[in-house]
Amino acid sequence: YGARPEHLVLASGNEGFDATIEVIEPTGPNIQIFADVAGQRICALSTERRTHKPGQRIRLHCPETSVHLFDASSGARI
Repeated sequence: YGARPEHLVLASGNEGFDATIEVIEPTGPNIQIFADVAGQRICALSTERRTHKPGQRIRLHCPETSVHLFDASSGARI
């Protein structure tokens, strides 16, 4: 399962998956959110200015059209 950082959006309700914020990095018009998802570090890119803090749990969502699937053994895109 792969998704580009700009395709991960802050979710509301039950859609998406849980993530725990590790680092918030403002980079001009964007904000990089580095988070832990089931032991894996991911990066989401947002333009929304919210008051998130490290340690906070959030939900992220990636639209199906932006998801990339890979074979676990070969790494080839499916």
